[in-house]
Amino acid sequence: MLDFRTRNTLLRELMDDPDCDPVRLQRTYRQFGTVNRLVASWKRIITRELLLRVAERNGGNRSLTLLDIGCGLLDNAVTVREHAARLGFSLHITGIDPNPVAASMVLARPLPVDAAFEQCYLHDLALQGKHFDLVISNHLMHHLSDEENLALFNDIETVTRGAALMNDLRRSPVSWAAYGLATLPVRWYSFLSIDGMRSIRRSYTPEELMHLTQRCGTAAGTWQVIPVWPFRQVVRYEPHTV
Repeated sequence: MLDFRTRNTLLRELMDDPDCDPVRLQRTYRQFGTVNRLVASWKRIITRELLLRVAERNGGNRSLTLLDIGCGLLDNAVTVREHAARLGFSLHITGIDPNPVAASMVLARPLPVDAAFEQCYLHDLALQGKHFDLVISNHLMHHLSDEENLALFNDIETVTRGAALMNDLRRSPVSWAAYGLATLPVRWYSFLSIDGMRSIRRSYTPEELMHLTQRCGTAAGTWQVIPVWPFRQVVRYEPHTV
């Protein structure tokens, strides 16, 4: 019987192995776009009210900068930009990803309009003094340890002008079983099925994330953990208004 009471951080996702099969890894990145459109729930997470608060911190300007951390092939950033455009906001995209396979796939084709990509870590941008109005990530936190996430949150506080949204899975035996069944047909084609099931077991509960964000303090801004139906959650950060 599997134990879902705590994170299983001993499980390592196949795609995180530098020596993993590059063909299966490329297939996985290509499949992410479809999966994320189905489950990421960005339309419910990024509301008009949130974007108005972000714009207010940008002097009322609705032309905003968007940073996607661990962007893969930029599919989440493009989805968020399209959604924001329907709400009356314009987003200039910057995507960052340290993975060389992701970087080569992104740069092998024309970038989306008004988008840039860098192969780097968020900490690199923080050290450079870069700032962005809206910062997002998808399925990043569960890859990291508690201490690595705290370092990530610290860098988010440094680079975020308006709001940051860390979108991720919520650990649950029901989601684990349902995902495994749904992805069974592609189990050996890519890492999507095996890694997804491992991701769920590595992911946090809302209570665990609330405890973790409390370690950030409140000097720079407000951290919140928001459950998203049915099996997702978002860590949201908004800096204090100066």
